[in-house]
Amino acid sequence: MIRRIVQEQQLTLQNQNLKVKDLKDEMEIEKSKVKNLEEKMAFLEAQLNKILEQKK
Repeated sequence: MIRRIVQEQQLTLQNQNLKVKDLKDEMEIEKSKVKNLEEKMAFLEAQLNKILEQKK
């Protein structure tokens, strides 16, 4: 009886650890997306500044 409860708890803990790992992986992907967007924004800002300078 106790052994079964311990096994169930171990499985629950393993599942939670996998969920945490998945969330961490997902967070890294989102961080990468943010970084890419920041780089694109900086590039577009530089282009916009060039255009504005040309119009002066």
